[in-house]
Amino acid sequence: MKSKLIMFEGVDGSGKSTMIDDLKNEIKDINPKLKVQTIAFPNVKAFGGLKIRSILADGKAMNYPPDVFQGLYILNMIETFDKTVNPFFEKNPENAIMLIDRGPISTLLYNAMNGGSIYHSIRTYLKRSRLLGDNTISEDESRLDLDIILNKYCHLVKPVDYYVFVQPPINVVIDRSIKRGSGEEFDSSNYVKRMYRAYDEFYTFVSGRLNRNIMDSIEGADTMVRPSSVVAKKAIRFDSWNPLFSEAENHRLHRQELLKKLKLIK
Repeated sequence: MKSKLIMFEGVDGSGKSTMIDDLKNEIKDINPKLKVQTIAFPNVKAFGGLKIRSILADGKAMNYPPDVFQGLYILNMIETFDKTVNPFFEKNPENAIMLIDRGPISTLLYNAMNGGSIYHSIRTYLKRSRLLGDNTISEDESRLDLDIILNKYCHLVKPVDYYVFVQPPINVVIDRSIKRGSGEEFDSSNYVKRMYRAYDEFYTFVSGRLNRNIMDSIEGADTMVRPSSVVAKKAIRFDSWNPLFSEAENHRLHRQELLKKLKLIK
């Protein structure tokens, strides 16, 4: 099996971290020969990670301009991809899986919903790189291509195999946020609901559907983009939920869906 890279996205309290931990254990049980590694952003072992965690824990993120704060996330990703993720796949081109908790999608959404303009910075950088001779960057600037953003802007060499949006019902997310009680300012129910809608709208956009409300916040007045057809094929949303089942059972069914796509179970 060629090595796989799976990036999980979702609002705080959606259960991404729990799903990733359980999935890692499940994969090891199914095939002990597979090497499985997990990474969560912000990565405290990379540049700025401890500072980001400290800011979030103190509830002071709103004290920083959104482009500065989310820019720190981008730098944290770049160093993690350069020093950890890329070497992992260079060493393990086969029989390995990496599960990443959040990537640039979350950065784009949180930045846009707080009035930032990182997407414009990304577009400017990519356009400049193309004009300087990088012919791997398309001249079609109307496409939102997450693979290109990850590769050219964030230094990720291996393309993502699946973008997984974890989205249980909003009441489940709110309950998880309350129980977690981290104290982060982003854990207020109104903010969680706002970001929940943002992830929902962004998924429908990148998966090739018509809903594009969130794109108004990301694009700005002078830009209109379309989803990349390549990324659309990689987008998965875990939103089915049986209220008669436990949270653990619902998550198990979602993991089974992903394991089938990876051809680890039938």
